[in-house]
Amino acid sequence: MVLQPDWPAPAQVRALMSSRAGGVSQAPFDSLNLRPVALGGADQDDATAISENQRRFGAALGAQPVWLNQVHGAQVRRLTRADLDPGAALPVVDAAVCTEPGVACALLVADCLPVLL
Repeated sequence: MVLQPDWPAPAQVRALMSSRAGGVSQAPFDSLNLRPVALGGADQDDATAISENQRRFGAALGAQPVWLNQVHGAQVRRLTRADLDPGAALPVVDAAVCTEPGVACALLVADCLPVLL
């Protein structure tokens, strides 16, 4: 389900990248579709499947992901536990930072390279 870097980072700094395996979505998303419903994911895949996929990813990560509506720009947002509220809008930013234990910055990439600092 996930790929982890082998690096000399402090124990509290983690990074994961998902594979397509280990989820519950049906074809053509088989199987780990993580696209948030708020980004139109439910227009194409079952919202319940997306939620379960995100739950599984969070369990593998060991933190609750805050998904971003990532745009090309210059906005950076500090994520907090308040961003975990299921009713909260996805942060519309180009980057995020978080220092709270149990909260993770999560983004989707296709042709862009994610950068972790």
